[in-house]
Amino acid sequence: MAISKKLEILEAHPEYYEKLMQMETIQIQTPAFLQTLAYMEECLVLSQRQVEPSCMMLTGETGTGKSTVMKEFERHYPKIEHDTFVEVPILRASVPLPVTISNMMTNLLASLKDPASDRGTQAQKATRLNKLLIGCKVRMIILDEFQHLIEGKSQHNNSNVSDWLKTLINETRIPVVLCGMPTAKGVLSCNPQLMRRFQYYVQFKPFSWVSDQRTFENMLLKIDKELPFKASAGLANGDMPLRLMVASGGNISRLMKYIRGAAGLALLSQKRCVQMEDFAEHYETHSMEVGVNPFTAGKRELERMANPQKEEVA
Repeated sequence: MAISKKLEILEAHPEYYEKLMQMETIQIQTPAFLQTLAYMEECLVLSQRQVEPSCMMLTGETGTGKSTVMKEFERHYPKIEHDTFVEVPILRASVPLPVTISNMMTNLLASLKDPASDRGTQAQKATRLNKLLIGCKVRMIILDEFQHLIEGKSQHNNSNVSDWLKTLINETRIPVVLCGMPTAKGVLSCNPQLMRRFQYYVQFKPFSWVSDQRTFENMLLKIDKELPFKASAGLANGDMPLRLMVASGGNISRLMKYIRGAAGLALLSQKRCVQMEDFAEHYETHSMEVGVNPFTAGKRELERMANPQKEEVA
């Protein structure tokens, strides 16, 4: 079997593993990211003083940072182990497929470490869930992948689930954060009584070169400072921001994939910083996109790639 050159280098330089892991922990805190954390904090605190809890919906395409912001909020409110119980300030669970009330409760019970989460009738699960929500001092519930509800085949069943969620909010007075793809917003649109409980709505969008250039460049500057190299990669200099914007489509997850990949190549080559050739090589070997490599493209081609609609109009 052929031996990976990359693994050979890592075996010879185990300290590189630590630097690779360091790059995995780089977190991008955009203005939208910080604003969402602030909104979630408002929901958590204000709900304790209101008759009805303040709820929130966060939507966005895959890779725009939804899961990252949820994990960051959870980090601020970690689980606390007491002598007789575990306190779970933030309860996070995914909306299952198929979406049923029973399956929803199963996932919530499993997140609360109920050993019999998938057992019992719907009424029995409801009793155990309400008891655990109180016993574990849950202060907020986060339901991820909420678009599954609108993707279900039975409109009647989905209506029942959304009505159950409305009842859960009313009975427990625990604020709920719904997180999912943009289509998830349709669930609230179809249920006005549920919608009025959601005072906050945030949509994470990919960066736009037209409207977000300065924010994008500032973000790249911060990322550059966190890379484990002696010299700057110049991620925010010259036409590099535009190349990274074209390569990633403004999607945070794809952006970090290319930066980490190029940085990994530079690290294994024992360079002082990441160079354009590292980005070009990583894009060539790892991108699923078909067309010109944005890290080797000329200025005119790069501008065409960044503004395809402008060319069509011309």
